[in-house]
Amino acid sequence: MTNNTNNTNTDKKKTNPEEELYYCEKELRALGKSLECCVCIRLMESPSRTRCAHYFCKKCILDCAKANGKCPLCKSDVSRREVKPDAMMTEMIELYKKLVVKVVKEEEEDKEEEEEKKRRSVPYMSQLPITQNT
Repeated sequence: MTNNTNNTNTDKKKTNPEEELYYCEKELRALGKSLECCVCIRLMESPSRTRCAHYFCKKCILDCAKANGKCPLCKSDVSRREVKPDAMMTEMIELYKKLVVKVVKEEEEDKEEEEEKKRRSVPYMSQLPITQNT
């Protein structure tokens, strides 16, 4: 009789904090790209949704609606009055901004900590062994 139970705790790959931070930053960059307006290629300001369910900066999509009346992504008809602000997207962008600030702050603290460790590892002159040349 064999015991074929899987222990998921031992199957998980262990990562060090630097690897975790790298993957977190990678995912954060991907999230940031998905929150960009495809017209101005910046993080959306006053995100607005079209009838065709695409998101843009309010100013960008209103300019497009005025210029040619088409969605920049799918070319569906877009009128200015159909463009609606999107509270959920606005909240996501605000949370994203806070997360970026937190990650940058943690990176800076980690760098300062590493520099402090390096400074502590360099011995002062008074700590160096005295050798006599003969």
